[in-house]
Amino acid sequence: MTLQGLGIHFIHVKSKHANAKPLILTHGWPGSVVEFLNVIAPLADPTAHGGKAEDAFHLVLPSLPGYGFSDKPKETGWGLPRIARAWAELMQRLSYTEYYAQGGDWGAGVTTWMAKQHVAGLKGIHLNLPLLFPPPIEGTPNAEEQASIAQLVAFAAHGSGYAKIQSTRPQTIGYALTDSPIGQAAWIYEKFGEWTDSDHHPEKELGYDQMLDDIMLYWLTDTAASSARLYAESFDTDFSPQKLDIPVAISVFPAELYRPLRIWGERMFSKLTYWNEAAHGGHFAAFEQPDIFTDELRKAFATM
Repeated sequence: MTLQGLGIHFIHVKSKHANAKPLILTHGWPGSVVEFLNVIAPLADPTAHGGKAEDAFHLVLPSLPGYGFSDKPKETGWGLPRIARAWAELMQRLSYTEYYAQGGDWGAGVTTWMAKQHVAGLKGIHLNLPLLFPPPIEGTPNAEEQASIAQLVAFAAHGSGYAKIQSTRPQTIGYALTDSPIGQAAWIYEKFGEWTDSDHHPEKELGYDQMLDDIMLYWLTDTAASSARLYAESFDTDFSPQKLDIPVAISVFPAELYRPLRIWGERMFSKLTYWNEAAHGGHFAAFEQPDIFTDELRKAFATM
C-alpha cells in the first residue's frame, strides 16, 4: 500500500472471531516482521491456542520505511512522528475505525508517537520497551532507581556504539554491510547475543533458522543503509519520553537493555492500566518468548 508517497509492506491477518480487536504491531532494529511470525496464530486464533474468543485480534504487521519489503525513503523526514501518522492512515484504509497498537524498540517509538498525536481511532497501546530514558526522576533517586539508571549509563558507555554510528553515518556503515553478508550477519547477530535472555547463546532461544530469516531479510532487500537512516532521523530527537494520556500497558522483560520502573511509568502515563514484569525474555520479546508475549498482550489489552 502507498502511504504518503511510500510503498509500505504489511501482513494483514483477520481473526475468525467477529469481535476481535484490531491491533497493529511494529518491529524495531535489527528486527523485522519475522519477529512476530510465531505470535500471529495464537493472537488471531486464541481458541486454538489456549485462549478465549475475547482474546482475539485482527493483526496488521507493517515493515518500517526502509526495512524489509517496504520502500526506501528518498527524502528526509521519515522519522517517528511521520511513521505514526502513516500507520494511522494504514489502519483507516483497512477500515479499522477503532484499534490498538503495540511495539518495542523503534516499534515502541512509533506506537508512543501514535498515542502522543492522538491519531484517529487509537484506543490504547502496549509497549515492551517504554521510552522512559532519560528517566523522569523526582528528588533523590532511591536504590531501585539508582540500579536502573546504572544500567542506562552502562549501555550508553559500552553498548550504544552501533546507534551512534547509524545515527551519524548511516550511509558509511551501509556500504560496509551491503558489501559483506558476513558483516551484515555479525552486525545483527551480536545484538541477538547481547539483547536476548540467553547468556550470549541466542540460538538457544531463537534457533539459527529464525535468526537467519531476520538477517537475510536485511541482506536480500539491501536495507542496511535505509534501515540505519531511521537512527539519523529520530534517535536523538523523537526517541524520547513523552507524556501520554490514553490507556498504556507495559510489559517488562528481564533481559531488556535496562529495567524500566513502574514509578517512572506512572509519572509519564496518566492512564497506566497494566504493568507486569515477565519471568523470561529480553529485547526481542515476541521473537524469544512468543507464549509469554501472547499472554502479556491478552492480559494487557483486557484492561482497556
